Amino acid sequence: MFIVTSGKKFVDIDALACVYAYSMLLKLMEIRAIPVITAMPNQSVISRFRVQNLYTTQLPPDAISNDAQFVVMDVSDPAFFDSIVEIDKVTNVFDHHPGFEAFWKDRIGDGAVIEPIGAAATLIFEEYVKNDAVEKMDRLTAELLYLAIVSNTLNFGASVTSGRDKNACMKLKTLFSFTDDLAKEYFEEVDKVVYTNTSLALQNDTKIIPFGGGIVGIAQLELWNSMDLQNGKFEIIESFLSQLSADYAFLNLIEISKSRNTLVCANEQTAQWLVSFMGNLKRESATILRSSSLLLRKQILSSIYDKFGR
Repeated sequence: MFIVTSGKKFVDIDALACVYAYSMLLKLMEIRAIPVITAMPNQSVISRFRVQNLYTTQLPPDAISNDAQFVVMDVSDPAFFDSIVEIDKVTNVFDHHPGFEAFWKDRIGDGAVIEPIGAAATLIFEEYVKNDAVEKMDRLTAELLYLAIVSNTLNFGASVTSGRDKNACMKLKTLFSFTDDLAKEYFEEVDKVVYTNTSLALQNDTKIIPFGGGIVGIAQLELWNSMDLQNGKFEIIESFLSQLSADYAFLNLIEISKSRNTLVCANEQTAQWLVSFMGNLKRESATILRSSSLLLRKQILSSIYDKFGR
């Protein structure tokens, strides 16, 4: 028996797509697999995916007696694994975040697939290809994988986007006749969720991360149109950031339609700190910075690690 799971703080569309799609692939191969997620889905998981019972929130009663093994998706740092995971029973890790490649290669060899591409969902699509199972994929699985790739690559605008991400989306789009409206409608629904409950959206997509120079809190929101948020929600954002237990705190607001980022900092100290080592940021005010290209949280974090160490 395989338990397919992800991280413990929150689950985004990429992690959910991977957990569900890989479970379905194993079942197609007549291998017992159960998708289990105990973390809360964040705003990237839109309503129609929340109501379809795509996973269970508890280990099955016979998991221990059957000596269940674990497959972990979209995270490779054991500190952030779902609490149900027993690290000595992990057989496979699929991730696109750097840092733990050698650790997992030493433990599980080829079971570790950790590669620098736009979305972990691309890795799972490629598993379907390897097992000649793409044409056996159902439409729900395909839609999850497609939207996960679109979301994580910021509609292919992020610099981490690879040809493999684009190829996976093109094949899914062609095979299942997805229209261009699918991605647009997805982003618009995410926008509505964020506008409706900005505080919850921030809580569900914030990471508190130690590094060589202290602790940084990074919230992230990915929006197609951020004007409504910026016009009426800055007080909520600033209040949220000020309460984070971190030396530096900021929101990475990704404006997909404008191909830029707005970084809303908790204070001027955080803004000065970011500008000191990230050359592509321009000051809009004492606490607001802008980049001229799309930046993901993991890219900002990589710059932090490069400058200050882990």
